[in-house]
Amino acid sequence: MTVETWAIIQPAIETLVTLFVGMLLIALGVQARTWLTARVGQANLDTAVRLIRTAVLAIEQEGLTGAINDKKEAAIAYAEELLAANNIHVDIATISHIIESLVYDEFNRWYAPEDPTP
Repeated sequence: MTVETWAIIQPAIETLVTLFVGMLLIALGVQARTWLTARVGQANLDTAVRLIRTAVLAIEQEGLTGAINDKKEAAIAYAEELLAANNIHVDIATISHIIESLVYDEFNRWYAPEDPTP
């Protein structure tokens, strides 16, 4: 394969890989939510996500002062406290995934899906 041919094919391959990874992440997210809903129940899941969001926002505020070095670990610890106080049991890995999802949503909430801006 020549360099010129690769230069033509590479962008198409990168686009296809990006689309595939995006579709895979969406499918995994749907499966994870379904699994978690079945495990803890919809009411508890909604409450758990609300409590974890509260923990993330609280730790983010504390992080602005420089008082916290690892915000994710602090958010997980605080979320565990809030969940335990409400008698909701969610494992650390799931709390971590919910935190990642909340942070991702926060960073991307201002971009409309139809926004053509790159």
